Amino acid sequence: MNDVSNLERRSKTAPEIAFLVSSFRLAIFKTTQLYLRNPLKIFKPVKYDTLYFLRVIDNHQSKITSKRFANNNILNNIIQNNSLCVIYRSIKASGFKTIYDKILPPFVANTVSGTVLFTTYLTLDRLNYFSSFTNGFLAGIVNNAINTPLENFYNNKILNNQKRVIAIHQNGGSLLKYIYENLDRNSLKNHSISAKFLFPYVYLKEGLSYGAYFYVFEIFKADKERMWDVLRSGVYAAISLQLVNHPMRNLDRFSRHHRITSLADFIKTLKSAKLVNRESYTKLLYKGFVKDCLFTLPTMTGTLILLDYLRSITN
Repeated sequence: MNDVSNLERRSKTAPEIAFLVSSFRLAIFKTTQLYLRNPLKIFKPVKYDTLYFLRVIDNHQSKITSKRFANNNILNNIIQNNSLCVIYRSIKASGFKTIYDKILPPFVANTVSGTVLFTTYLTLDRLNYFSSFTNGFLAGIVNNAINTPLENFYNNKILNNQKRVIAIHQNGGSLLKYIYENLDRNSLKNHSISAKFLFPYVYLKEGLSYGAYFYVFEIFKADKERMWDVLRSGVYAAISLQLVNHPMRNLDRFSRHHRITSLADFIKTLKSAKLVNRESYTKLLYKGFVKDCLFTLPTMTGTLILLDYLRSITN
């Protein structure tokens, strides 16, 4: 009876831990971001740039006014693109409405995405039915099922509609209202010509990536409690995730770019790309791997350290 009540109590803590971990992951992301115009292209852990709306509006305003913030070009770029400076200028121009209208939507989307991933993993982990790889694999699939429609909407109505976002701001409209009014079945679909062909592949990519991520962490950490061992395990796990995810993500982008709809077309086009670039498949697939690892290590390692700590104190 006690075992059942303990399991119920622990299952209730899983979403709480997952929420804290996903929020922490977002905080690390914003801290390590520093100066980047479009972090979505580089940072995998966070799907949606929380300052995307602000950056689009701020960059548009800077082009119109041609305003410089410093005589030195490097200093000017830092001031213009630094997250805190962008937030300050936006609040100064539009008031604190900026926070809930333009920052809150992507923040909520990121938090939901991370919470689903870690809640699923922690719940399966405490049931002890499967291995850590299987738990991570299933968590990745569930996370992708929730995240895919959000990402489709983000691409369809936000990334591909910058002019509309700017127009709403100029007319004093609400971006929250725009999101609510455009949130329909069509906006949640992937309209890419390669979408059907890549549908199972995307789920496999997320499943294998997070399966490797959690499995390597649990294997290397085992029963070790020293911070150094946990840190080292987190680094190995983050690298393992990239080893699996990076080439699969490049294949995903390659397929969408060439509008591939069948396996035969995919193989033929990939062979042509290899000949044109005069590179091996390994070099093609792992291009940019080191840079991706360096950018994702702080976020993905720190996330696992916090996850392990919260899990240990709740157990």
